[in-house]
Amino acid sequence: MPINAARFYAEFVTQFALESSTEGTITWLYFHKQTRMHDMGSGLKDSDWTPMIVTFLDVLAWKLGYIQLYERPIKGFRSWDRDCIWIDPGDPAHSAVTIEAENNSESALGSEVPKLLSDEASLKVLITYPPGAYGGHGSLRVWRDDYLTRLSQAIQTTAGRAKTGCAAEFLLIYGDYAFPAPVEWHFASLASDDHRWGDQWLLP
Repeated sequence: MPINAARFYAEFVTQFALESSTEGTITWLYFHKQTRMHDMGSGLKDSDWTPMIVTFLDVLAWKLGYIQLYERPIKGFRSWDRDCIWIDPGDPAHSAVTIEAENNSESALGSEVPKLLSDEASLKVLITYPPGAYGGHGSLRVWRDDYLTRLSQAIQTTAGRAKTGCAAEFLLIYGDYAFPAPVEWHFASLASDDHRWGDQWLLP
């Protein structure tokens, strides 16, 4: 049975907490490097985060019985690669989950959403983060509400190119990170029925 948005998010949060507290894992190493760099008066770059989160997703996929592949082109598009896809070993010809991890939530609207919708996977996952100071919105919740409105518009604009079957889910996972606190993960999901995406986000 394909993994759905609710289970993906629950497993993601649980496994991230475990990995970040288990010595020797790539997630644990990232936070310890960040702490060491901070003590030295510096810090890691945003680009240091991406390899960690993608490697963490590889571990998560394996634990859930999937195989994660990197930078695979979308069928029908020669130069349009997905960050990650999960395949079921019993059905390796098709992607079960497609994932884009984008640090810049604004650019994700135009660059990552079309790729997610163009993939055949029934679960499409965007992992991103609010800008500094929540983009001037004052709080995470206000930023979220504004972002979901614009994300819905981006989905509706590009929904016509979707290759997914009758039912699909779009899962937004967004992390609120302020050093030295651990990431606080949040989610919102949207469902599609017969290629028609709704506009009511499922929130916690």
